[in-house]
Amino acid sequence: LDSGLLRSCSNMMKSIGIFLLALCIALTRVYGQTCECEFRPTEVCEVVTLDQAFTPPTPSVCSRENADCGGCYCVTGGGFTCPVDENVSSYALINPEVPSDTSCLEFTQDIAQCPGNVAVFACSNVDQVTWSPSFVCEVPGSIIPAGATVELTRAAILQASNASVLLINPGTATITAGVTVTFINTLTPVNFFTETWQNGASENVIRTLGAGESETIDVFQISETQILPGSALFNSAMEAVAGTSGTVDFTFDVSFESETNDFSGGPTELFSACVFLFAVQFSI
Repeated sequence: LDSGLLRSCSNMMKSIGIFLLALCIALTRVYGQTCECEFRPTEVCEVVTLDQAFTPPTPSVCSRENADCGGCYCVTGGGFTCPVDENVSSYALINPEVPSDTSCLEFTQDIAQCPGNVAVFACSNVDQVTWSPSFVCEVPGSIIPAGATVELTRAAILQASNASVLLINPGTATITAGVTVTFINTLTPVNFFTETWQNGASENVIRTLGAGESETIDVFQISETQILPGSALFNSAMEAVAGTSGTVDFTFDVSFESETNDFSGGPTELFSACVFLFAVQFSI
């Protein structure tokens, strides 16, 4: 894979991590010491830590670093119930867009803790599009005890994709047009979920090229985590292999369509990175 594409995807996954941290804070709905919650795949995110504390209004001094983030987050309408650590002291950079600015302020937030009766399993794939061969994730029955009753299942899918697109103006006049790439997502068995894995689309990039000119551009698709509730069929399949070496298998495919309007040419390299996380709530 092109190193530029790999770096771009790394940056996109980091951006998704920052988005999810913000989502965790913004969409929290806490009832007493529990909240409605979901699981999120592990991804790279930026963590702010305190280096030196000062009394407000003097800003404190913090540092930031990349870390692996995952686990649970409070969200209205989440399928699980999580215990909550309330009013946890945290720090946020005052000017995060300025790399050299280390000033920060303290704030408090409620942080979800994953419930103890939920098992999780994650797998991931990074490949050029179209994915070939298809990616198969085998969820092992050993993640839950033998004889367990499966109460709830979920899949959380985190995807970041990009493409290099060659644009050519074949005409004799200047052309201004938009360019988009749609990443077509397919998951089987479809009936193991009550919702569909939605396609991802790049932003619409507008370009102007004179007669006979050409240009290669990069377009990006960043999707927030998609939550797919499991059906009774998924629940039954997990119960059937609970506590054994058997697996419940899922197949994932990513292909593409592009729209270059009046330009000729098209995508030359496409790339999609996905993390798939399965959560299974059970009782004995």
